[in-house]
Amino acid sequence: EAGEEATFAFLIVKGSFKFIGCKEAEHENFENGAFIGEVNAMLNNEPLSTTVMSLTDGLIYVIKKDDLISFLSKNPGLLVIFQDYKFFE
Repeated sequence: EAGEEATFAFLIVKGSFKFIGCKEAEHENFENGAFIGEVNAMLNNEPLSTTVMSLTDGLIYVIKKDDLISFLSKNPGLLVIFQDYKFFE
């Protein structure tokens, strides 16, 4: 939720999710295979700027902040891409 500490990102395995109450809410719903996470907020210890809501029952894979940052630091090309985006479909 916006304002909370950025402690994880997630991959949608099943279900439908959407942003609410933020500029990203204009995007369509996110479904299977989508990545959602504020990498920049994690890297800079900033609060989240978005809120995501589940529209259906779902299943997600949670990626903890430390694990994601460790992975991205070993893959700087991906870090450059991920730090500028809050989601990938």
